Amino acid sequence: MSTLAVGDRVKLTAKFLRSTGQRVGSEGTKVFEVLGFERDWAIVNEPMFDLSYFTQAELEADPTLKWRRIGISNLKKVAALEVES
Repeated sequence: MSTLAVGDRVKLTAKFLRSTGQRVGSEGTKVFEVLGFERDWAIVNEPMFDLSYFTQAELEADPTLKWRRIGISNLKKVAALEVES
């Protein structure tokens, strides 16, 4: 069970970034806001970079498809002080 909730500020975990070879770069510095959940995925406030996978009808039926999804286990909650810096 996830301890994340809608509205939480989150970052990718160091373990996930290491496992995907992202030791440097901007992905590790991004802070997302959780907009919702879909099974084991968190829907975050970063737009999807490629919507060509979806038809216009699919996007109209589910507007959340335009937002990035990240596995809940790959996210950690960010402290308020960490977000401000």
